[in-house]
Amino acid sequence: MEPTTVLTTILTIFAPMPMLWLGPVQAATDPEVPDLCTEDVYLAPNGVPLEDANGTMLSKYCTWTDQDAPAWTGEVCCELGPDSASCTPTNTRGECQTTQVKRRCDYAKSNENQVVCLQPFPSACDSGVCAAPPRRVQVDPQATSLLCCFGGACYEVAFGEDCGGLYQWCESPYTNEDGTVGCAD
Repeated sequence: MEPTTVLTTILTIFAPMPMLWLGPVQAATDPEVPDLCTEDVYLAPNGVPLEDANGTMLSKYCTWTDQDAPAWTGEVCCELGPDSASCTPTNTRGECQTTQVKRRCDYAKSNENQVVCLQPFPSACDSGVCAAPPRRVQVDPQATSLLCCFGGACYEVAFGEDCGGLYQWCESPYTNEDGTVGCAD
């Protein structure tokens, strides 16, 4: 027999047999666990996701935060509401209760029983928009805000409107007389 004929014969014999030894490979083809932060996002009135110039969308289920969000390496079990999620770690077997759905998040903070998935945004200060506030402007050092920044100016995110610039995170925001927002951090 020619080598190609032998190979063809072997493939013909074994092709119909189930490939049971490929267990781990089959597991890799299982559907991926959805990302909680991209699963449900805020929409414009026309039903299109709100996004910035880079295509970043605003999660309904993940808490918005700064770029220093702690990494999370596990999956979570969540009960999903219209605009929020209540999540816990999976059990020791990686499973969820029947009332929960399994999701993943790349960033989160947790205590023993609760996990808050986070959606980090770059700092507005890194793009050069942070400055000391004008003299008469009061700044709450504990306040934070998600901004839309473009053309050297930032505005608080308005729901129902696309951000023509970039979403950026601001610590200690303050409002200028012209309606723009500055960051005192």
